[in-house]
Amino acid sequence: MLTISGLVVVGGLIYAGSKVIPQAATIGLKQLPRTIRTGVSRLTSIGRRQPLVYHLEKELPIVSPALQNANRAVSFASIGLGLAAIGAITSPVLLVATIPLSLYYFWPTYHSAYRTLRDERRITTPVLDATRVTVCIVMGYLFSAALNAWLESLSQRMLIQTKENFDRTVGTHFGQKPESVWLFQDGAEVEILLEELQPGAVVGVATGEMIPADGIVLYGAAWVDERMTNGSEIPVWKETGSQISAETTVQQGQIFIEIYDPPTLDTVANIRNTLQQSASNWTFAQQLGERSGDSMAPFSLLAFFLTLPVWGANRAAAFLTTSFGIQMRTLGPYLRHNFVDLAARQQILVRDARGLEMANLVNTIIINAETVVDPAHHKDIKEMLYQLRQHPWPMKQTSSQPFAIYLLATGAKTGTKAQEVQALAAELGFDDYFVEPLSLQKAALIERLQSSGRFVCYVGNGVEEAIVMEKAFVTVSCQGASTITKDTAQIVLLTPHPGKLDRLFVLATQFAAKEGSSILWPFVMDIVDISTTVFMHLGLVYSLLMNYSGFFASAISGRAPLSRHMGKRPGEDTSSDFDPIEKQISGSF
Repeated sequence: MLTISGLVVVGGLIYAGSKVIPQAATIGLKQLPRTIRTGVSRLTSIGRRQPLVYHLEKELPIVSPALQNANRAVSFASIGLGLAAIGAITSPVLLVATIPLSLYYFWPTYHSAYRTLRDERRITTPVLDATRVTVCIVMGYLFSAALNAWLESLSQRMLIQTKENFDRTVGTHFGQKPESVWLFQDGAEVEILLEELQPGAVVGVATGEMIPADGIVLYGAAWVDERMTNGSEIPVWKETGSQISAETTVQQGQIFIEIYDPPTLDTVANIRNTLQQSASNWTFAQQLGERSGDSMAPFSLLAFFLTLPVWGANRAAAFLTTSFGIQMRTLGPYLRHNFVDLAARQQILVRDARGLEMANLVNTIIINAETVVDPAHHKDIKEMLYQLRQHPWPMKQTSSQPFAIYLLATGAKTGTKAQEVQALAAELGFDDYFVEPLSLQKAALIERLQSSGRFVCYVGNGVEEAIVMEKAFVTVSCQGASTITKDTAQIVLLTPHPGKLDRLFVLATQFAAKEGSSILWPFVMDIVDISTTVFMHLGLVYSLLMNYSGFFASAISGRAPLSRHMGKRPGEDTSSDFDPIEKQISGSF
């Protein structure tokens, strides 16, 4: 009787089963403690070289309330879809039973539509959605309503799951501020709260744990990841007598530290907050999509009412499924979470995702000379400059200004300082150099360049150059994570030099491409849907499938090609980026 229903019902019932069973298990798991200690025995004597016994913790798959609600919504929507499909084939009673489920799921949509009409006096997408569901229920298209609820629940769960994955990976990459530490006292280790830790205390830190405060290693040895403090990608060997800093992480080994200062673990929390805020901020593409969808909503509603007497509700309701870009309300956060996460894996902190969009318009890069003076980084700088020149800059085709990379230094415009900057620029391969005595002169230089048609990306020291960065089109800081809350740059490199700047622009190009496809796919599906509705009578089920196929096609396009090694240079091994650095420490013990 319903060909499409027969195809969908199997998938709906299978999906419902796959969700309901794990849901029960999850409800049971959430009653247990967050961590189960699987090996609590630690070194009870210190000063002897012996096999290390690690303090291990096994993380349980904690499901957040938001994801639990999303899973529950998918389960209910799947059950409703299954009942509607079976009812359409066998008994209408089952179809009627789906009405409460559909109304329950779309109740927030009705509330949003009412609030928009009452407060803003305008037609928006929620009004279209509420009208569509009402038409389905009043006219008896109950299978269409159930299918709509099921597809919408899947899309919302996808967004929530992406956010959950983002929060989890941010916690993995940038650590978690410990709630407690292990105090070595009277020959044994005692677990105390972090705020109870005092200077002079001796604490034990094992593999995977964060150093709670500055101190000195009394016993033991370990490889320590200092990425959060100095941007170094290579772990440092720490042993008895070594100074050690807070917010670094033990990659392998175990050490006992005498604490100098009270715990100060603000950097990690600031990074996490910055990334989460960046992922929640709107981008220009999302604003464009939402404005387009909302502006087209009144015309879609008008088209529905005009064609209703001629075509009937089932056919005319196709106009109520069109989005015209409004799906960026969901796809925008989805893409931002993916790309902010991907950038963080490559030691690039995106404070404002709009910086990734704007980076595609850059045709001039100015780098502060102070960030490239260390000879140890010159090889990376030269490779970065080479890769930047190979990058397909979009503005090359539209601007008369040639792509250029300049070196900018502070000092006298003539004399020894200018000669040193000139020699450094020539050695590294910059197109030209500038020397200005003050920050105000640097800002004026950037302003002049931009008034001549250049879109400048300035790479500097963040907090120290706020005046200069205000004038640049895109701003990048090499200051690192320690001053991230004060930094005015849109993007922060964790490395103390711009050697990975080329990766940022590769990410920016990919981000713009994914945003473009996220707007294009739904538009294409809307045009196809409207065209086929005008010339053929395919009905509301077809229109719903077309609409959501555009959405899911955009989601797949925005996710599938992403690689954690995006921006990898030829011959470069990035297998250790933000992972336990096994290659670098293998064979050291």
